[in-house]
Amino acid sequence: MNRQARRRAAREGKKGPQWDIIIPSALVIIVFLIFIGTYLFPNLNLSTYAGAPARVLRKIADRGIDRLRADWPEIKSFSFGYYAGDDEWATYDVEKKDTVWAFTDLETEKQVDYATNNLPDFYIDMPEVLNRLSAAVHDKSYMIVFQQKIDTLNVVTVLKTSGDDNESVEQYTLVFNKDHNLDRIIYLKEQGEERTGYSFAGLYEVAGETEQEATNP
Repeated sequence: MNRQARRRAAREGKKGPQWDIIIPSALVIIVFLIFIGTYLFPNLNLSTYAGAPARVLRKIADRGIDRLRADWPEIKSFSFGYYAGDDEWATYDVEKKDTVWAFTDLETEKQVDYATNNLPDFYIDMPEVLNRLSAAVHDKSYMIVFQQKIDTLNVVTVLKTSGDDNESVEQYTLVFNKDHNLDRIIYLKEQGEERTGYSFAGLYEVAGETEQEATNP
């Protein structure tokens, strides 16, 4: 092989990068990484939850539950209601004090103090509520859907129906404030003629008239 042939062989043996293959492959990898990042870490600070898929709504609910669980010891006042029968929803303003909790009936304005270790039978405490809610949020037999937006509030429903004619209904209504905190929880269960339910409101701020109007049981 003469000198010219050797030079040609050397040039051909030192091919440059195949950019026509490398660039499209790199773009595919970047798009895939963006997709994975968006799936694992979606934007949870939406001004409206409308259009958010169930996966994102579950993450929003998880965040609200975790925050409320951590903040609960420092929340000193809120409203609590429960289904008292005959289509009556009894509602109380509750004030947490050192040794007693004061329950003020909004209808009669009568206040009764209960020791912290002997709260009334009609009351269900927040840690238990959050444990049940968390289980429902991650139970695929419950649907989680955006319900409506009222001013700065986002309302989400966690719902399960059962029975031949879906006659049994169990539902959580979750109201998130502008800071994405879980400010209100309403629970209702209907099975045939039996109905039970309870509600917490004003956990992070005083509920406005619009919120009351749209989310009252």
